Amino acid sequence: MRIVALFLGTATLLVAVFSSSHPQARLQDMEQANLAQSQSQSLSRSRQGVYSSDPDHLWNRLFRFFYVRHSSDGREYGGDELDPYLWVDTKYLLSGSSHDEALKLLDEFLQQHSENLIADPLKRAWFQRDLLAVNDWLSLPSDERVQSRSELQRRIAEVIRRVALSEDQGQKLPDNYEDAVRGHVFPTNYDPRDPQRPFLPADLFDPKGPWVALGEQRGRPVASDHLEFFNGRSIFLVFFQVPGGRAKTLEYLAKLRNIPKTWGPNPDLLPLLQPEKSDLSPLVPYPEPPQFPIGTRMALVRQAVLIGSSGRPMRTHLTESVQMRVYRAIHFDLGGRGIHSQDFFEFRLSREELFCGQAGGLRAVASGEKEFPFFMSHGIDMFERENETPESWEDVVLLSCSACHETSGMHSFLSYSRERFGAGTGLPPKLIQSNPAREGAVEVRWIAQHHQLAVASQ
Repeated sequence: MRIVALFLGTATLLVAVFSSSHPQARLQDMEQANLAQSQSQSLSRSRQGVYSSDPDHLWNRLFRFFYVRHSSDGREYGGDELDPYLWVDTKYLLSGSSHDEALKLLDEFLQQHSENLIADPLKRAWFQRDLLAVNDWLSLPSDERVQSRSELQRRIAEVIRRVALSEDQGQKLPDNYEDAVRGHVFPTNYDPRDPQRPFLPADLFDPKGPWVALGEQRGRPVASDHLEFFNGRSIFLVFFQVPGGRAKTLEYLAKLRNIPKTWGPNPDLLPLLQPEKSDLSPLVPYPEPPQFPIGTRMALVRQAVLIGSSGRPMRTHLTESVQMRVYRAIHFDLGGRGIHSQDFFEFRLSREELFCGQAGGLRAVASGEKEFPFFMSHGIDMFERENETPESWEDVVLLSCSACHETSGMHSFLSYSRERFGAGTGLPPKLIQSNPAREGAVEVRWIAQHHQLAVASQ
């Protein structure tokens, strides 16, 4: 028997439209068609299979059991989401027939050595990634159903170990973002005349291009809320660009490093608060940092972290999602908050398209597409609520970013402007030019330090 160190988290799981340049009706028709196709494909995948063309393949059966949920009237939800429909309050899998069936499937996998059924490193990597999310949910601190959680987690941890890739195999996994760019499926530039049209920058990872990968001078993760919420199952890279090219972006970052000395209340929010509650305004760097110009862009790239055969966390180049914001106004008098001053875009990975080699597996999220809330949600399982339909809990995906990033300009950049780096006790962050390799290493170190779980295996 040997000990395999799995670096896993213990917090709550929550989380393409192309238009012509002028006819609004055509734009709406295409959006609706795209949305309907996405929903239909998601259900079709769950019935037909993701990891094999055989829907009864054990890998498919396990995936469906963990990633597809049913409402009280039998309707099916899920099938290609990045995160399983499992929340803090979820009882599914922890008791009754669902728990028994989950144990049965996992035991069948282990007893029959079903890890040998699929040799493709990409599918093995993504299958492990899917199980890491379930294990993460089972690791939630709870006094309820401790034995049930332990029974499932022990089996899932062993499956995770068996399908693990070597470091060399992990390094050879594809860079699906680059595959998507080479596929020429999506526009590569933002078009202000057609601001609803999603674009995927071809130069996002170019070390000499206009996008600057951000780091923090003291070596702290930049997208700390995202990293902590998903407990290191993914790393999050932040890219930043102001109009005028890379030199202008670096010049602006240098100004940011020189201005703020401490923390103060957010001046944009003070007018919205009652005088006696002015001390409740979220803190921002003080004195007021220089505002960035209209046209500034930000991107948040989520990439998968795996557990290698050595038991150590391993960063990959598998991009799970890309979220982008373009600022068409800064202050309230120039357009207001959130969706009134920013354009939001998002791309998400589809397993079927990834395995088929279609555009790196990335698809553009439609403007009207909805989802069940995960990131920063209240942990409510809407499939277990009495007298309510799950659909009543769905939110529009592209509006979710504005809920957190709604304040004007620099104040909406939460990695910089809110108490993400120990406000009150620490100094405001010093953002610097970095690169994905450096930031990936910073976040992998954070994972190793904060979320180590020793799992005994054969």
